[in-house]
Amino acid sequence: MTVAKILWGLLIIIICFFIVNNASPYFNFESSSYDSEDIRPFQYVLISHILFGIIAILSGPIQFFSYFRVKYPSFHKTLGKVYLFSVLSSSLASIYLAVFHAIQYKGYFTFGVGLLGLAFAWLCTSGMAYAVILKKNIAQHREWMIRSYVVTCGFVVFRIVFGLLEQVFYLPHIDSGNIAAWFSWSIPLLGCEIILQTKKKSENNK
Repeated sequence: MTVAKILWGLLIIIICFFIVNNASPYFNFESSSYDSEDIRPFQYVLISHILFGIIAILSGPIQFFSYFRVKYPSFHKTLGKVYLFSVLSSSLASIYLAVFHAIQYKGYFTFGVGLLGLAFAWLCTSGMAYAVILKKNIAQHREWMIRSYVVTCGFVVFRIVFGLLEQVFYLPHIDSGNIAAWFSWSIPLLGCEIILQTKKKSENNK
């Protein structure tokens, strides 16, 4: 078993854990996730954001396996469209929540802008992946899809970073949220870019 397969396996386990423990409770309107009354006016937008986010994060991994792409090209194309539509739907809901709940309703400007940054990074990376595949540029499409999926996983990274900052380092709730909102997409995306460019440079030097 290769290192890549092991890492993918670990990532999928973490994603499933995140969905079960952090995302699924929101589908029960009577759960403790809705104890805070300020979220109830936005519950349906939140559900839309979570639902399409789950579809995006689950439909992503299989797209990166060359065996699947070669053996089932039509399904790969269809699943890619499902992924992109889910990203669009979830990110638009995220923008709405960031503006009207986090910034306007709660007054969490730094937190809200961080979430807006995540949403726009999600839209831009996914939009570029779609734009270049229309021009049959497969190499760039793969690179942009990698960037897009890194941002998709930002929601999982957010929960991990937020939990560490609040429960391990005992930072105040709002400070933990502010840091996590910016860290969850900017740092992973930066790391992804360094890896992609290093790999490209290495291939060009061969």
